[in-house]
Amino acid sequence: DIQENAIREGISSLCLHKSPSQHPSSFHTTMFKLCVSAALVALAMGSAHHTPMVNPGDANWVYDHAGSDEFEVSVAGRKSEAPDSMTWLPGFYDMMKCTPEMYKGDLCKPMWYGTQPVVIDPTIPVVQDTGKLMLQYRGVGAKHAGLLADANMSVDAPEECDCGYHSKRTGLIKSYTMYRGGHFEVKIDTKSAAHQTAVWFQSEHLELSAINIDNGMVWSAGYIFNSTHVISSKKASAAFDAMGEHVFSFTWSSKTDDLTVYVDGAMLYTLEGSEWNPMGMYQGIFGEEGSVVIDIQAPKDAVAEDLSNSDVEIDYFRVWQVDCATQMRDSTGKDLFKVVTVSGPMNGVRGVNAIVANCEMPVYGDHCESYGEQKLCLNAHPGTADVTTFEDLNICSQLNNDRTCGGQLDFQGHNGLTNNGFRGTVGQCQWDYTGSKLSPAKDAATGRDVYGLCVGTVPKKLRAHMISEVAECGGLQDKTEGYGMFCFDKCTRKTDFNKNVFGVSKLFCHKVKDVSTGMDECIQLGMSNYTTMIDSKNRLRVMVDEDTCLSQSKHCFMKTFQSSKAPFIVEDTRPGMNNIPAGGDFCFSRDNAQVKKNQGAILATELSEEYQCMSSGGGTFKWGCLQLNSGTKFGCRKSTSKRFVDDSQCTPP
Repeated sequence: DIQENAIREGISSLCLHKSPSQHPSSFHTTMFKLCVSAALVALAMGSAHHTPMVNPGDANWVYDHAGSDEFEVSVAGRKSEAPDSMTWLPGFYDMMKCTPEMYKGDLCKPMWYGTQPVVIDPTIPVVQDTGKLMLQYRGVGAKHAGLLADANMSVDAPEECDCGYHSKRTGLIKSYTMYRGGHFEVKIDTKSAAHQTAVWFQSEHLELSAINIDNGMVWSAGYIFNSTHVISSKKASAAFDAMGEHVFSFTWSSKTDDLTVYVDGAMLYTLEGSEWNPMGMYQGIFGEEGSVVIDIQAPKDAVAEDLSNSDVEIDYFRVWQVDCATQMRDSTGKDLFKVVTVSGPMNGVRGVNAIVANCEMPVYGDHCESYGEQKLCLNAHPGTADVTTFEDLNICSQLNNDRTCGGQLDFQGHNGLTNNGFRGTVGQCQWDYTGSKLSPAKDAATGRDVYGLCVGTVPKKLRAHMISEVAECGGLQDKTEGYGMFCFDKCTRKTDFNKNVFGVSKLFCHKVKDVSTGMDECIQLGMSNYTTMIDSKNRLRVMVDEDTCLSQSKHCFMKTFQSSKAPFIVEDTRPGMNNIPAGGDFCFSRDNAQVKKNQGAILATELSEEYQCMSSGGGTFKWGCLQLNSGTKFGCRKSTSKRFVDDSQCTPP
């Protein structure tokens, strides 16, 4: 650690061309970050701890710290523990609904218990003090009756046979991180030739069995399927005695689906993507990503209940991804992209185009997307690797509208733009509608006030969607590097309004959208609880429950809409009414661009720390004079805090 810190300090010095103690005042912060990032990649690739056994090709590879696991116990002296709950789940659970906190609270149920008769036991995966993950194939006993009962209740078994789960248990780990390509390395110690050890990726329509150690063979297979049958598949294999400890490496191209497999540094074979996915389905920017599963199982033709006990140990699982966006600047730091202002029907709207030709270079061409005529260079599926983003390249802050910044044109081509537009950020940026409330910026091209700011999306490495604790999302135990705040019971990117105010505030989550539906949270809240009535003019009217709308602090307000502008449609199905949409009172997001509170304006007075404190946390926080080690001052604490003293002992803020 001391040596690595010294190297990092030296890298900072090199990137600044000055002593490490000085600030980078003569260099752009972004260039400094990119320089340090690139140098640290070299450090990671050059470190004995993180060097791939196989060179995956000449490119700027980034080690995925969050997605990789060395399987070390977290507390010195501890004999064993469950796998890292932020990285793995020990079974087939709904990854979008079963957060680490929910799993630890026993609030998750498996979607599948395994292939009968062998049941998946979530207690089997164990990280040992030897620095290895242990997976086992074992029998069942009286203490497993509850597990078997739950598993058998989840399936329908014919009454005429003794079917279902019984006799044997197995274990696995499944990653929260989703992958669609990259370079992977896993060190496996196989204890028995009678069992099959596998490393494979699973998504809704795609399955890639990258490594299968199976009775003197190593094989890989890819499958494309729909809800009823396999559409295409292909298998590649090689004879190899995998007993004992070996390092398995494989490179998966997100562009072609080619899979090249190595054992102990020697190439075994390549499974061509054109053979198992001949139609190129689920590739590209919207390509399906899959969780990685590591498991021990009975071979296909074996009688599972007759197999003896067995163990397999995993020393580590490591991932690298290509940092594609570094190709959007040349070696001198010159931008190979430009932010442009378009003319025509969308005069003044800014978007981004690039002039990158080297995104199709070897290796980059297998892992990076250029997005057609836009000619960008981005890794569309970086896992949780800390790759360079549009925010790092200072692109987001230059955009001036929500259409090309996370809006309707973000992923669309020339729609509405001139000169073959293609100006969107392809998910790299998002619009913060709270920006510039007190002093809106003037758009130079149109002279109009611009309400809002274009900011970068939360980096995938932070996995904010997995955070369910307020304190971990911008609070005292923050895990978001300052990006997060808690909105609508979710961890989202902190808005401009909340930048310098009470950290765990639940206020001013303006126009936050549900990530699973894409719908405005306030509108969706109203849809959850409303009634209808017929008014004096015989019109159907929607009445959203006001208490429901206002339950999320100050994010939403009640607003009356005519039927033609209603935020969601309720049709009048009475005879002769022709399914006319209903108007009425709806739940709607407060609007940063308004000046009247009854139109949804957020008033400047509501920005005070006291107001935010008193309105957050469901009334569990209090504003008052606090006795601190450094003296007394006004502040916010839970109302039960013993730090509160009489307000007269504090100087008013």
